[in-house]
Amino acid sequence: MRRNDRSRSPATRRNGTLQSCEPCRRSKQRCDHDRPICRRCAAKRISDKCFYHPSPMTRRRPSDSTNTEVISNPLVSQPTSNTSSPGSLGNGRLFVPLEPPSALPGYLGPISYSAVLAEHRNEIPPEPEETDSAAGLVVDPDRLQSGVDVLKFLYHLTMRQTLIEKFYHKTWNAIVPKIVMDKIMRSVHTIFSSLPDDPTAQLQELSNQVFQNTARPMQTHKTMTIDEYCGSFTGRNLRWEAIGSIFSLCGMQLMVTLDNDPDIIQTSDEPKLKDRLLHQITVVSTICLGFCDQASSANELLAMLQFNDTMLRTQQYGDQSYQAWRRLSELVATIYAAGLHLENDGVENLPFFLRQWRRRCFVAAYSMD
Repeated sequence: MRRNDRSRSPATRRNGTLQSCEPCRRSKQRCDHDRPICRRCAAKRISDKCFYHPSPMTRRRPSDSTNTEVISNPLVSQPTSNTSSPGSLGNGRLFVPLEPPSALPGYLGPISYSAVLAEHRNEIPPEPEETDSAAGLVVDPDRLQSGVDVLKFLYHLTMRQTLIEKFYHKTWNAIVPKIVMDKIMRSVHTIFSSLPDDPTAQLQELSNQVFQNTARPMQTHKTMTIDEYCGSFTGRNLRWEAIGSIFSLCGMQLMVTLDNDPDIIQTSDEPKLKDRLLHQITVVSTICLGFCDQASSANELLAMLQFNDTMLRTQQYGDQSYQAWRRLSELVATIYAAGLHLENDGVENLPFFLRQWRRRCFVAAYSMD
């Protein structure tokens, strides 16, 4: 009899207040603490749900079956096949399968809420292995053809090497190091020299390959050499960031080239050839930036391209131009996303020369802003 009376008497919490039933506690309503069923639950006709939990704030660990159910039913459905029909793509959009996010430092750096996860990394279970995200990349035919047109324009731009050499001869603070641009130009020359007289089919394959490469995040490690780094975006790994850098530097050099320059005259006797060529180079540079935006891979090479394109827009249209300011905003976003603004955190796995190049790019963008 005493035992039944004890179960019906109101229980107290650690702070001395009376314990509420679970329905009232969860709904944040006042409970009259009546036992075994409170009058509020009786009035709501939920007497079968009214009970007093002995430890309401204690959560039990999820079972293995719950974990299996969560893994087998993700919130975002993955594509069942890597093949996709061109008709299922958007208008001129680049379709990239759900690719694993690349490890980027982010904006806040060490004060970010993600720093808590980094501090307790050993207590977090390991993530499943990532697969190659670019293996199932499908490029829209219109965008693929745009890439072919860009490569064809670069193929017929015979003065590209001369313009690049003149640019580095007169510029002592170039954002893209000369050794990097030399590797890019040598790689492009090697590829184009192996093409037949009618390179349309080969350029289409090359365009698709460049899209595949640009969709992959650039991989770096602390012991990487300059040749290994340049090899990650040249040759068979050629990327749109590297191709766009050629156009932006050629455009900047054309801005300071005279109309009667011998290199311009020997190309063609067409009047205003320089202005027409400068306009075409500016448009093609913008197209390359659009390709990089679709790939969503933030890196220092993209930041260098955006910086040079911003300089080109500023020289063409003035520092009050909306196009120049829009390019600058994109550059700032890339700097934060790629972590170029971080001094120590997030750069442990970068070689020394790459850390210096990233710093130079950040300082130049800061000075421009």
